[in-house]
Amino acid sequence: MSKKSIGPQFFILCFVLGAIGGFYLAFNYFFGLTFIILSLLLISRRKFIYFALLSSFFVGFVYMQVFVLFSKVEPDVGCLRGRVSTVVSQSKGTNRFGFSAFSGERLAIETSQENPHLIDEIEVCFAKSNFKEVDGSYEKLLLARYQSAYLISDPQITIFNESSPVVGLFKIREKIEKILKKIFIGDKGVLAIGLILGGSQDFSNEFKEAMQKSGTSHLVAVSGYNVSIITIGFFLFIRQIFSRKIAIIASIFLLIFFCLITGASASVVRASAMGLLYLLAKAFGRKVAPLHLLAIAGFLMILPNPFTLFDIGFQLSFAATFGLIFALEGVDFSKTKKLYSLLALIFAETAVAQLFTLPLILYYFGQSSFLSLIANALILPAVPFTMGFVALSVVAGLMSFSLGLFLGTAGEILLTFISAIIRYFGSIDLALVRFHLPLYGVIVMYGLIFCLWFFIAKKKNEKSARENI
Repeated sequence: MSKKSIGPQFFILCFVLGAIGGFYLAFNYFFGLTFIILSLLLISRRKFIYFALLSSFFVGFVYMQVFVLFSKVEPDVGCLRGRVSTVVSQSKGTNRFGFSAFSGERLAIETSQENPHLIDEIEVCFAKSNFKEVDGSYEKLLLARYQSAYLISDPQITIFNESSPVVGLFKIREKIEKILKKIFIGDKGVLAIGLILGGSQDFSNEFKEAMQKSGTSHLVAVSGYNVSIITIGFFLFIRQIFSRKIAIIASIFLLIFFCLITGASASVVRASAMGLLYLLAKAFGRKVAPLHLLAIAGFLMILPNPFTLFDIGFQLSFAATFGLIFALEGVDFSKTKKLYSLLALIFAETAVAQLFTLPLILYYFGQSSFLSLIANALILPAVPFTMGFVALSVVAGLMSFSLGLFLGTAGEILLTFISAIIRYFGSIDLALVRFHLPLYGVIVMYGLIFCLWFFIAKKKNEKSARENI
């Protein structure tokens, strides 16, 4: 391996592999002795790059072991005082959030009584009966989102100090949701909210089922696609008025604001981190490879909480983005000026994202829609315009509801179109294929995908070489 081929992604990959190993395997003297022997061997042979990669693996292993050790210490019953450490999620009348005690303990809390906000100072009192039993897979989810293996159900909560800036932030979200539900009635209003802020809990059961069958549920799970549309649109708008530097600074603040107001899900944080790194690189006049941005963004996410590796949203977002970078690298975007080329590009991006997330979807959910590629290819070109008109109607609605209703006409037409596509493909009974893929199947599928892509790339390079002769 030459020095030129070493990028940050290789060291981060070794760190990640070490972290995964650290979650499933216990550290012992044999492991430590093996690391020391291999390190001395590599150093003696001046294989410093390999030593650095091995060290990255070892650091990741130990790093995860430390987090596992502290996260699984059962807290003593009684009262703990601390702060809400995550955005509060709501589902079916239940609020769930992470709690970080001033004494160091971390808990996952679910309650139907209180509704605290991020960084509020609260006191949580609980007994042994408040501990909710969780299985292995659910424990991973708790660790990924709340850094705790313990879920406390309906404890006594006292809010001491509300964080007014954060409360104000969520009041803004509530205001936006109310305006959109008034302008766009029924499921179209919830769809409008989902496209710009995320969330699907208020959809009718019939529409939820249609989204599931058509493979379009991701539309209301704010992801990198939504983040990129908002950031690029905002940057271009500000750039027309102010200098490039001001546009970059304003876009950075928008990313942070958008990340918080949408709930800071793993996919949004990943996309926001990539966006921030890209904007900073632009500000300093540096060019950074997209794969390097993805690797660094992922590393920054798992550094404060390595259990993020087991978050399903993080895995799906990472797989889709990696697929787009890996498979579409070298595509000449300047050729997409013509309509048919643009549509072909959108179809290719949709196909690649779905292909690279399919193994994970089958592993976690045991089902997938084989019509989702067609449905998404029809819907996605309309999404940027829909988001733009919905945002315009919100801004207008804040000033005058009548103006918001008038300017929301275009958004209404596009939301009707998207809803019709979802309902049509969701009405086809055979659209949903149920098949659970085991873990070894995931590995095999990704292996086949990479082999196929390398084969295609090789043939393409051979053809180019022959044409240049």
